[in-house]
Amino acid sequence: MAVGGGVLALRATLAELAQHCRNNAARVQNIDGHFWAGLAELFWRLLAGFLNGLSAGYASHLLLDAMTPRGIPVVAGRF
Repeated sequence: MAVGGGVLALRATLAELAQHCRNNAARVQNIDGHFWAGLAELFWRLLAGFLNGLSAGYASHLLLDAMTPRGIPVVAGRF
């Protein structure tokens, strides 16, 4: 639950980091004809996508866990 709150609280920071990753991918893309440049571009684009989906994915994960019979033990008062 604490990790979920932290991820949600850092939404703006995660968005800034994702933009930084996209900028790095665009910069690396300008290096033509090099295999490692293409690999680096792919890495930066995948990292940007991961950062974009992190807060939404984790929030939906907690929401779906809360709907199970066991729920989220910290919230439900069951440890």
